[in-house]
Amino acid sequence: MILRTIGVGILCLFLIGGTFFLILQPESAEAGFTSESVSDLTEFIADSQVALNLRLMALDALRKKTDKGIEGELEDLAEGSDFQIAVFATTALGKKKTADAKTKLKNLLTSTKLDSDIRKSAMTAIAVHFKDKDDLTCLKLQTASDSKLKAHCTWLETYIYGGK
Repeated sequence: MILRTIGVGILCLFLIGGTFFLILQPESAEAGFTSESVSDLTEFIADSQVALNLRLMALDALRKKTDKGIEGELEDLAEGSDFQIAVFATTALGKKKTADAKTKLKNLLTSTKLDSDIRKSAMTAIAVHFKDKDDLTCLKLQTASDSKLKAHCTWLETYIYGGK
């Protein structure tokens, strides 16, 4: 009888505790990132010890910020981060859809120190988010000497810009 009473008491304690947990849920991680400073977000994203999904959420929060210089931070992440973050940073630059972002993407494209896949990501961001025929001409000129980039430019011309 005493054990049954203790068991019911513990069950009630778990039910009450669970209810408070559901009612008083902490804010989501993404909501927490929006209050972070640009430098804190950049440092968090660049930290390879943090799980990729959290770094990507922070990257998206950084992209949504309207502070001056965000495009430069994204460019730095594309140049100096691990491969996955670099690719997502180029995509984030494209989603900014600003003239400064487009300039930064073109800088990434012309940077021969970067992996060709990151440069292809910059090309894709320019094509998808700006889709300007003048950019296609620029992409062709920039990629003429690199066979991988040239092949990707041909693919973009066909599937993004609508043919030759």
